[in-house]
Amino acid sequence: MIKNDELSTLPYTKGYVKVPIQKTKSEYICYLNPKYHRRYTHDSLPTYLLHKLILVNALSHYPLPDYKLDSTTLMSEPHNSVSNIGWRASDKWYIVVLNTGDFQLLQGETNDAREESKT
Repeated sequence: MIKNDELSTLPYTKGYVKVPIQKTKSEYICYLNPKYHRRYTHDSLPTYLLHKLILVNALSHYPLPDYKLDSTTLMSEPHNSVSNIGWRASDKWYIVVLNTGDFQLLQGETNDAREESKT
């Protein structure tokens, strides 16, 4: 069983993280850190997430039923995943792979390029 308040992103490869996303009837819930998530409607979902979800849905074959899914299975990459895009773990759960820049945007962080140029 998945404990939503304990879900968090996990490292994927250098510069990328796996973000669990739950699809409900009316919204997408992105789990970023334990007890911190962002909620979006289809219309408010950031474009970079929407495009990845569309690809994952198009390429997804026979996801697990939700009752068979646990936190470990959710984050485990299946053989039919798309590198640096993501996969569909079940009827309601997705994993989307984001680069750290997009992940920071999703968290609400900003990157001031002026600060980077000083180093």
